[in-house]
Amino acid sequence: MFRDILNSSVAAPCESTPDTRSNLAVLPDNARPLQQIAPGEMVQIIAETVPIAHLPLLEAMGLCNDCELRVCQSRGTCILDVNGSRVGLSDQVAASIQAIPVVA
Repeated sequence: MFRDILNSSVAAPCESTPDTRSNLAVLPDNARPLQQIAPGEMVQIIAETVPIAHLPLLEAMGLCNDCELRVCQSRGTCILDVNGSRVGLSDQVAASIQAIPVVA
């Protein structure tokens, strides 16, 4: 069941589509897809880039609005550390969610 939800096709992250929560989202210059973030880097998810279809499932896994997390693996399946728990996202979903580095 979860595999079907996470592997469904998603829209490109910066386009105005009904799949994103905000059609007017303006991304910061340092925003990057989760898929392109180096392992070990702390980031904050940009909530407006999370696809609506995936939002309830991702929130249930701890990926809440503007949450901070550590990227454990970004190639293939993206593995994230969210408050001590590991969460895996398909490469398509990880490519659609934008994040910015967290300044410690």
